[in-house]
Amino acid sequence: MHLEILSVLLLLKTVEILCYDVLSHKKPAFQSATLSWIGSEANSAVDGNLATCARTDVIGSNSQQDRTWWYVDLGDIYSVYNIRIHFEDIGKAYILRQRGRFAGFSLYLSSSTIKENGYMCYKDGPELPPLNFTTNCTGYGRYVIYYNERLNGVKYPAGYESMSYTQLCEVVVKGCSRGKFGINCTMNCPTNCCGGKCDIINGKCMECKPGWEGEKCQTFCLKGSYGQDCKFRCSGHCRDGTSCDHVTGECAEGCVSGWTGSICNKTCDNGHYGINCSSTCSGHCLYDKACNKETGYCESGCSDGYTGNLCQNECTPGWFGHDCTKRCSGHCANKAVCNHMMEFVLMDVKTVISDKIVPHHVLSNTTVEIVPIYILLNARVHADKLMVLVHAVLVGWVPQFATQNVFLIHMEKTVLTFAAHIVQISLVTDSVEVAWQDARNNFMETDVT
Repeated sequence: MHLEILSVLLLLKTVEILCYDVLSHKKPAFQSATLSWIGSEANSAVDGNLATCARTDVIGSNSQQDRTWWYVDLGDIYSVYNIRIHFEDIGKAYILRQRGRFAGFSLYLSSSTIKENGYMCYKDGPELPPLNFTTNCTGYGRYVIYYNERLNGVKYPAGYESMSYTQLCEVVVKGCSRGKFGINCTMNCPTNCCGGKCDIINGKCMECKPGWEGEKCQTFCLKGSYGQDCKFRCSGHCRDGTSCDHVTGECAEGCVSGWTGSICNKTCDNGHYGINCSSTCSGHCLYDKACNKETGYCESGCSDGYTGNLCQNECTPGWFGHDCTKRCSGHCANKAVCNHMMEFVLMDVKTVISDKIVPHHVLSNTTVEIVPIYILLNARVHADKLMVLVHAVLVGWVPQFATQNVFLIHMEKTVLTFAAHIVQISLVTDSVEVAWQDARNNFMETDVT
């Protein structure tokens, strides 16, 4: 009774194997050094004829070779289920010897001809294998690789032949085309299986496409996650509180203010702000600092001559300076309005000399009542603006005073040094006020003769 049940089970198993597609028949095959016997080529193992065998040269003792290999190219990536090998049987008297030659082999499925690039789906031993060998070797690959070795100095199990020949009379690889599974390969793998690869028996996905999870990849990533195995977190900067795309991580509605990039993970570059960083800062934030990347506000305040949250508005005519709080003198020539950022004044000679800002010997004409040294009343102007001002003074370009015949008098080394000193300190301290006071103190300590 038990023998009958066993026979039925074996029959069902054989029928199951036969129901998968034969993938290896007359496909290109290759092997290590071919034995010189006629008909021993690698293709003899996939020609469907048990009377022809692929044979390689001997490996092991008394041979310079210690490894042998054979492989078949299936022509594409397939879902492999079963591999059957018929090792050459030359009679009962030699069965143990043939099994000893066959013993210790390995089988690999790989996407390339290099076995290490794939995975080992079977390793024989320590018992001797049957000459008509079969194993379920499930997985995906294009190349089925047979490998054996007899390494010098290695002690092998009892029955292993120290000299081994590869004698493969038929290698039958069965399975399904990629994207198919089940007996007869009639069922389609789930849609979201990565690469169309699923278990050839139960249809479970080997791996899910990005954005999906579950045994059959039927569930998309939970809100806030995306990508391969749903292991990536959304940036959290998608517009209107929406979640990112569960596959790519992209924000379909764009980014919230201050963020950019397809997945909204990059802050705006300096000088830009707002939704998708599409707005440009006014450029008038105090100390040339960047505006807020979300709102565009100048959190440090505005440069002289500008006002408003974005510092986009010039001072109302007649006003100038920081926060537009200073009123123009009203004495500009031709009733012109003063500059909204700064105003120039002429200093009295006595004031200049008494404060020792300019040594007395600089002035060669004491009858002149004014000295054209133009001082910034607003100490918050940047160093680059001060540079422009100093340059304007040194070359005598001050249009608003042109009608008054204001001219430069003996702008000697000391005055030039003084102006340069202000500029130099301003560049370091980012404060004209500090630079002016430092320069003034420096000259007050100078011994004036």
